[in-house]
This record gives sequence, C-alpha cells and structure tokens, in this order.
Amino acid sequence: MQTYELYIEDSRYSVPTLVFVMAAMDGRAKARATEVLLQSPCHASVDTWKGGRLLFTVRAGRRQAPALGDVISARLSPSR
Repeated sequence: MQTYELYIEDSRYSVPTLVFVMAAMDGRAKARATEVLLQSPCHASVDTWKGGRLLFTVRAGRRQAPALGDVISARLSPSR
C-alpha cells in the first residue's frame, strides 16, 4: 500500500482540504479521489499527489450554459 495526498478544492474554504488515503496503485487512488469529489457539490476538484509529485486532478463536471441565441429566442417569444 502507498500513501497518497488528496487536496480538495472546496468553494466553502479559502485553502484546500488535505486528506491522506492508502491505495495499492494509482488507479485505485484516482477512484478514491473521484469518490471524494462526488461527496459534496462544493468540491470543485481533487489533486492527487504521491512522493511530492502531482499525479492527476479530477474536476467536477460543469453544466453547459444555454446558447445565447436560445436565451434571446426565449425572451422574444410571445407569451400565451
């Protein structure tokens, strides 16, 4: 087992939250980072480090904003 450092970017705090996890391999650490990311809608990303080296970052999905044309069309449509 290896020790991984997870730095969680959370919109509620000004500094990342540090969590240590033990995992047999990098793929399991990435799965754990994804689990942590999904624990709260306030989690924006999780950086995973091992041995002083950044291995990867998982990020929360972003909702796609409506296209500008859709917004304009909606406002110009007559109400019924």
